Amino acid sequence: MPRLDADGCVLRAFRGDDLPLVLEAARDGAITRVTTVPQCADEYRARTWIRMQQARVADRAGFPFAIADAVTDEPLGQVGLWFSGVGAGRARVGYWVPAAHRGRGLAGRALRRLVPWAFEVAGVERLELYVEPHNVASQRVATGAGFRWEGLLRAWETIGAERRDMVMYSRLPSDPEARCATPPASTAGAPSPAPVQ
Repeated sequence: MPRLDADGCVLRAFRGDDLPLVLEAARDGAITRVTTVPQCADEYRARTWIRMQQARVADRAGFPFAIADAVTDEPLGQVGLWFSGVGAGRARVGYWVPAAHRGRGLAGRALRRLVPWAFEVAGVERLELYVEPHNVASQRVATGAGFRWEGLLRAWETIGAERRDMVMYSRLPSDPEARCATPPASTAGAPSPAPVQ
């Protein structure tokens, strides 16, 4: 698993000492609703989640990176690249940052660093990102990293006990890095993370 510099933070493998971050994320309903982080996890379940991230790398199911401070190495969030459930040459991207660390541009910096690595090193030809329609903050992160809004996917994903609409974004190697067109005004609402495993 590589260690990638990302403008004041680094993307690195999850480690056992990242337990406090996972426990914090487990108390954040915006994260647990759309990710595999277990809700209200105890230490055992949080450590199991960290081991699951490490196994995904070994199994080549994806690359779950911890977003960490470049100086202290304190873990602050996650950004990931996932191959399961998509066709050849494609990968899904997702990210989350607990409430205490939001508003610092961490997800945006991490995503902007992950994108070229995915194309140049991981061999991905198309990146896909799914966001809940009300999640304006995550949509801004996506467009700020050069992702393009493709449309609304009705009843696309099961979240909790119900089928939910998702907005789809994509990024190709040929797309410019500059901010793309913003989504329609109908997607306005409260921020939460983009789905990530």
